[in-house]
Amino acid sequence: MSSKHLQTGDPKPAFDKTKKFRIYSMKFCPFAQRARLVATAKGLKDYDIVNIKLRDDLPEWYTAINPARAVPAIEFPDGRAINESLIVAGNM
Repeated sequence: MSSKHLQTGDPKPAFDKTKKFRIYSMKFCPFAQRARLVATAKGLKDYDIVNIKLRDDLPEWYTAINPARAVPAIEFPDGRAINESLIVAGNM
């Protein structure tokens, strides 16, 4: 996990095929924190966290993952994505 928040102009990171899913997050978002806490509480270790900037600095490719332009979202290697913090937490 990188602490850098991706923003407009940053390329989408390649998906590590050894990971089961990726959490799109923002460090100080309580809704994204819920997803990270659930993953930790379940003892999940085979996932990545990608921090993104929201609002005007949102990476262009993120709206294809979550049209609501919010975090969290989880993305699977096959390209499926799930949004909304409660649904994300229940699908890990």
